Amino acid sequence: MNEIRLIIFDLGETLLHFEGDFFKVNEEGVRAMHAFLKSSGIALDFDRLLETWTAERQKGFIRAEQTRREVTADETLRNVLRQLGVEEIEGDVIKKAVDIFFEPEIREYRPFPDAIETLKHLRDRGFQLALISNATCDRLIKRMVEMFGFSEYLDPVLSSAGVGIRKPDPAIFREALAAAGVEPPNAVMVGDSPYHDI
Repeated sequence: MNEIRLIIFDLGETLLHFEGDFFKVNEEGVRAMHAFLKSSGIALDFDRLLETWTAERQKGFIRAEQTRREVTADETLRNVLRQLGVEEIEGDVIKKAVDIFFEPEIREYRPFPDAIETLKHLRDRGFQLALISNATCDRLIKRMVEMFGFSEYLDPVLSSAGVGIRKPDPAIFREALAAAGVEPPNAVMVGDSPYHDI
């Protein structure tokens, strides 16, 4: 048997559990994003923003699943604003608006009770640990890994938004293996989705 050196984890529903209602969280996030955009001089009808954002997020998710190429939240918001007649967006408005959108979602995640204990135990036994998460915002993944105390155990931390490729495309797994300096026979993946994590 090959010696296992690297254990790659998924994030959502593997190390973290979402306890909220996605529909409510989406609406709350859009409401906060709407207020931020208004304060930045971009006045939009809330209902149109909610409807267009939700539809574009769903289209992006379907396209990303079909092509295995991630559609980021930043791309989606830029497209939504164009549809709503906003062509010129200055500075970090897109980035800040997306980060604000995800605030309510972040509040609904909780680490599984034994997540940190498991990572610490595996690291202490000499395993390298990494993370690959399918997500539309790389900043969101990096932030959650940091805030829930996973960052000291996981390296590299990759997201489909950061790499541009979604699991189960082999390229994103190869990127983690290359960053860790480990060959495929010496690594395993731990996740909750038989489709995405194999």
